[in-house]
Amino acid sequence: MPPPCVATLSGLLKRLPSEEAKRLVEFAPILRPDLEAALLATLPQPVRFEIDLCCVLENRILVVFGWLLDPAGELTLAQLRVGASVFDLRHNSFWIARPDVKPDESLYRKSPENRLPGFIFVAAIPQPETEECEVAFAITAGGETIYFSRFVSCVPSDARRDFLSVLSKMEPASAMVFNERVAALLDNSPAQRSLAALLELNHHGTIERLAPFMEHSGPRYSLFIDQAVPVAEKGIFLVGWFNAAPTASVRVVCHCGVSSYVISDNWVRHLRSDVTPQLARAGNAADGS
Repeated sequence: MPPPCVATLSGLLKRLPSEEAKRLVEFAPILRPDLEAALLATLPQPVRFEIDLCCVLENRILVVFGWLLDPAGELTLAQLRVGASVFDLRHNSFWIARPDVKPDESLYRKSPENRLPGFIFVAAIPQPETEECEVAFAITAGGETIYFSRFVSCVPSDARRDFLSVLSKMEPASAMVFNERVAALLDNSPAQRSLAALLELNHHGTIERLAPFMEHSGPRYSLFIDQAVPVAEKGIFLVGWFNAAPTASVRVVCHCGVSSYVISDNWVRHLRSDVTPQLARAGNAADGS
C-alpha cells in the first residue's frame, strides 16, 4: 500500500463508525502487518456500555448499575425509558471508580475524557402494572443510535436480593453512596420499612469495611482519623490530621446516617508534632494538623 494511500485511509478512519473501524483494523494487517500501529493511532475510541444490575425496588425505585467507557467523547446520548418515564443516564447518574473494569490499553489510551467509568442511577417511577417491567435504552455514539432493552423482575424479594448482592461486592465508598441514594427515596410506609432496615444494616457493615484514612495523589491530600467519640447521642468528636498540597481544594464531609456535616468548614487546626516530621521527610509541607 503506497504511503499516499495510507494517509488517505488514516483520514477516512476518523469518519468511520467505531465498529467498522475496528473491523478494518483487524483486516488491514493481513495486507501489511506494519500498518496496524498506524491504524490504531487514528482509530476512533470505541464506546463500551455494560449493565451489571437493573431492578425495581418496592415496585417504585428503579436502580441501574453499570459502567461506560467513552475515551474519545463520541457519546451524545445515553437514555433509558421505563413505562412513560424517560431519563438521561449521563446527567442523572452518580459516577464512581470501577477497579474491576480493565479496558484494553491498545484501544482505550489516555485521553482528555476523565469521567469515572462506573455509574449509579436511582430514580422513583410510577408503579408498574405487571410483575415484569421492561427498561429500554438508547445509546448514540458517532452519529449511530443503538437500541436495546432489559426485562426486569419487579418482584420486591427478587429485586432486594439482587441489589443487596451487588452492594456487598462493591468498593465501600461507592456502596455507601448507592445505599444512601436508595434510602433517600423510601418513605415511612409499612411496606418500605423492612427495606429501610436492611439498608441501615448494610450501611453499618459497609462503614466497618472503610479504612480509617484516605490518601490521594492528584491533587495530593491525606486524611487520618485517630478517634471518633459519640457525644451525648447528639454529636461526634473527631480527632485526626489532614495535609494537602497548597494548590489542592479539598472539602471534608462527615456522614452519619442521613445527616452530614462539613468538617473542613468548622474544624480547629493545630500543629501535630507526631505528624509534621514524617511529612517533612516525605517532602511535603510540614503543616499536618
